[in-house]
Amino acid sequence: MLRETVEVRRWQIFISFAAVTIAYCVGLWLIVHVQNDVNKKNHERIEDINSDRVVSCKRTYEGVREVFRPFLPPVKKRTAEQAKDINTFNHRINFLKRHCPTQTGVEKK
Repeated sequence: MLRETVEVRRWQIFISFAAVTIAYCVGLWLIVHVQNDVNKKNHERIEDINSDRVVSCKRTYEGVREVFRPFLPPVKKRTAEQAKDINTFNHRINFLKRHCPTQTGVEKK
């Protein structure tokens, strides 16, 4: 078996190297571009989930208030102590609702 000698010129090597380098750079750019899009979409989904968590927390505390409302005496028949206790209860519910972002771990840093 005879082997033939193949001559490769410098310009051929340069073109091959340039083509591989360009292909690598384009591939890397595509990967980074796609990854940035995925990160952006994930961030938006996380923001939606976190806002839903805060809304759910507030709705839960408001539900507690609604559960106890039928058991409270009418406004005209409340004693001073009952009115004070109901105000304390309402203030506590409002306080807890204001702190829902902290409770759910969604608080902005």
